[in-house]
Amino acid sequence: MLATLTSKGQVTLPAPIRAALRLDAGARLDFALQDDGSIRVVPVSRDPLAVCAVLPKPLRGPVSVADMRAAVAGRAAERFARGAK
Repeated sequence: MLATLTSKGQVTLPAPIRAALRLDAGARLDFALQDDGSIRVVPVSRDPLAVCAVLPKPLRGPVSVADMRAAVAGRAAERFARGAK
């Protein structure tokens, strides 16, 4: 498969490669120049636990299932009331 380098140094990966690597817009890639002059490209996967550092700490402790159901029911009632107007 061929690709063309733009004047900005950008290359569009062919669709079959993007599909095989499951790449979407914004995906990060690691490029490594090999001794033989070839380039190795590896998708950089994020550690799911790394996201925890971005999330705010909970304001309170664990929530019971009953509390979760009540919160969902309350929110659904609010949305229904807004839509009914």
